[in-house]
Amino acid sequence: MKSRKVSMELWQHDADTEAFKVPDIKATAATGRFLETDVSSEVSIPRFYPLNHGWHKVAVDGGDTVGFSRSSLRYCEYFCATTKGCHSIISCPKTRACHLKSAALTGSEPFKHDPYCQTWYMNMGSVTVGTWSGKKVEYQQCEKGTVPQGGKCVKADGPATMTFYQYSAQKKYDPDRIWENVDMASLGGVLFYLHNEVVDSKGEQLNKDGTKSTKFDIDRIVRFKVTVHNTQALWKQFRSQFGQFIQFDYGQATFGMPDHVKKCNDIWSKFGFEVGCQIVPDGISGYEGGFWSSFPGRCPSMPFSDDAPQVIHQGEHKKTISCMRDWAGGSCPEPDGTPDCTWHIEPAGYVMLNELMGEDASEILNSGGHLYDEVLDGGLGTSKNFWKGKKSTKACKQRMDKLLQLFAKKFPDFDASLPDPTCDFWR
Repeated sequence: MKSRKVSMELWQHDADTEAFKVPDIKATAATGRFLETDVSSEVSIPRFYPLNHGWHKVAVDGGDTVGFSRSSLRYCEYFCATTKGCHSIISCPKTRACHLKSAALTGSEPFKHDPYCQTWYMNMGSVTVGTWSGKKVEYQQCEKGTVPQGGKCVKADGPATMTFYQYSAQKKYDPDRIWENVDMASLGGVLFYLHNEVVDSKGEQLNKDGTKSTKFDIDRIVRFKVTVHNTQALWKQFRSQFGQFIQFDYGQATFGMPDHVKKCNDIWSKFGFEVGCQIVPDGISGYEGGFWSSFPGRCPSMPFSDDAPQVIHQGEHKKTISCMRDWAGGSCPEPDGTPDCTWHIEPAGYVMLNELMGEDASEILNSGGHLYDEVLDGGLGTSKNFWKGKKSTKACKQRMDKLLQLFAKKFPDFDASLPDPTCDFWR
């Protein structure tokens, strides 16, 4: 399937808090770079927002340049907040370039696409802009035949545009990562995975230094705001908003088996780069309505890198330029249901596992305890026993609502109450 579209790199502000350490200004003046290990005190700075929701957009008129540094996004923001005449920045993560600009922006100004940089603007009203309202957030899921649009469930009689959140359990967050050829999950789906594999005592990991950690050292739940619009061909065949779920291993579509790569390519040739879904198994947990989803990107038939197991052990090859050109995937800024424009992903913050549990996972594991033990149906050596009751629908609902509440509190500029769609693929 040849295509003119290419996937854009996704990244966004990765802030846990608005309190930042102040860098050593003398070191900065001497080197032109913030030394992020040199700190002297804490300071609260205004919140910065990505221009037009942050999709590699640089303001056409950014005003004058009032300063420059080599630094991370956070320190670039601090540099601007403490520099006279600076109201916005252009941050380029790959080169760590930090351009301080004089333009006071509102976020809706004309922009030009830049593959490496993004304009961020300072809210001039108050450092408390975007504070959490304190309103309770509860999980919602649309019924079959309706889809999430504009924060509500609306009736759909054909392939529709849906906007909702998906989640991924990660051990770190890379703001420069291109999120494609990945499997994600609904709120219930990611908690199902955490409960069954990550925090379960059978998945505990013994590290080289002798310490214990969760499976794959996972320590956070990353959220993504996704927009999906699958093709008319898919709807005509299955009368569903979602298509076949595809398992991705190291960026390669496998259906769980390497010899099924061709089968995946056949699906995309027929139905376009469809976003698929799969309901979590029944009877294992109390996370109702949970599902997993798949997002095919550039060259989905080959793994990401040379160190992938498929390359090392099975003679596969990593993605090639020609493959990425010919199989461009479904990523695009505004999904419209054409074969190569079916989904868009925007990172929307993360919550640490310790925040969710209310206690330190590492301390529990390295003191002889367990976050969750299947025989006990709860933890051992924990004060909160957060994971107690894996099959209890009430306990699982409470965990889902707590995670939603944490996202609402940490990232008030995103509407945490967006409802989930129903996974309606029946095949």
